[in-house]
Amino acid sequence: MPKTFSFNTDSFSLGSTNSPFLLSLEKDGGDADIEIKEYRTSGTGPIILFKKARGSKTTPVAAGNGYETGKISFRGYGDTDFRQTAMIVSRTEGTISDTSSAGYLQFYTTPSGSTGTIHRMIIKGNGDVGIGIGDGGAPSDKLEVNGTINATGYKINSNVGFTGTGSYTNFTIENGIITNAT
Repeated sequence: MPKTFSFNTDSFSLGSTNSPFLLSLEKDGGDADIEIKEYRTSGTGPIILFKKARGSKTTPVAAGNGYETGKISFRGYGDTDFRQTAMIVSRTEGTISDTSSAGYLQFYTTPSGSTGTIHRMIIKGNGDVGIGIGDGGAPSDKLEVNGTINATGYKINSNVGFTGTGSYTNFTIENGIITNAT
């Protein structure tokens, strides 16, 4: 099969001549895998790097609060076009500076019968995790879940108090661990 290389002033394409993207890799028939290998004794492994600045290349300006710094989008082909099924988005948490570069990750999925993604989970810069708290929501604790949690056990530090609400008809606490909660 002949290889297609397409060059112009704004993009480089492999296997596709009509891509609007800066880099487009396309394969018809078979897996379209990308592999990155590195062989060395020390240092970090291979990196895929996303960078974001406002302004221009010659005069970059700090990315402000809430700016998207990268996105991984997953898409599957429908009847006529590729449709987004899920995505992971990185955003700034505050204006980026030489002394602070806080950021957070948002996770989205598309429910059955829909073509629009819905915010499902967020991991804030301080490590707090929110599940089902809505787009733009900020978890108020290390883990905040809006919805029912189904678990076979819980572990609670016995040196701190336990507060909260729930409806348990049967549970056992031994050494700070809740088990058999029903």
